[in-house]
Amino acid sequence: LAAVLAALYLSWLNEHSQTLQVRLRRSLDERTTDLDNKTRAMQQMATSLGNRVLELRTLQEGIKAINSALALEDVLRLIVANASQVLEGARCSVALLDEARDKVTSTSASDGRTVSLAGLDKAVVDWMTERGEPLVIDDLQRDDRFDLNGLPLASAIGVPLLLDERVIGALIATSIEPHAFSAEDVNQLNAFADQAAVAVKNARLYEQLIQE
Repeated sequence: LAAVLAALYLSWLNEHSQTLQVRLRRSLDERTTDLDNKTRAMQQMATSLGNRVLELRTLQEGIKAINSALALEDVLRLIVANASQVLEGARCSVALLDEARDKVTSTSASDGRTVSLAGLDKAVVDWMTERGEPLVIDDLQRDDRFDLNGLPLASAIGVPLLLDERVIGALIATSIEPHAFSAEDVNQLNAFADQAAVAVKNARLYEQLIQE
């Protein structure tokens, strides 16, 4: 009887030990999986933060370059080039109004083509002159307000260039993809617009001094 009881006890101990090992292994697997998930989340966060820092650095360098330029054409070219870089290669353009604010006098585009989208740029500037607020268009092909001249553009965003609370122009980004821009893209474009308006004012004062 003692031998039988001993055998039963040893069998119970063995089964209990195996059950405990299974639980420990399961707990270890769960913790390993949780750790892997947290590691991936941290890696994604680090990548996102790295991209954000790079965007902010590009924005800062672009603003410095814009503010250091004096010639108006150089200012406009730097504005659209740096805005396009921050918006990951989107076509960016800028259009300025004359002193009377009744027509566009200066334009520049990141791809060098200013004529093809002149109608769109002018329409956006007119819209912002009336509203004074950013514009987001997710489907240009279905928007009758803007003339695309047959170009296969699908979406656009625009922000006004404000100086002394007056619209002096617009900064515009376009894409061939629908819904290509987010609220963050509008904020980034706004950051350029705020500095660009001051740079444009300085460039115009410089040109006026040169003429005088």
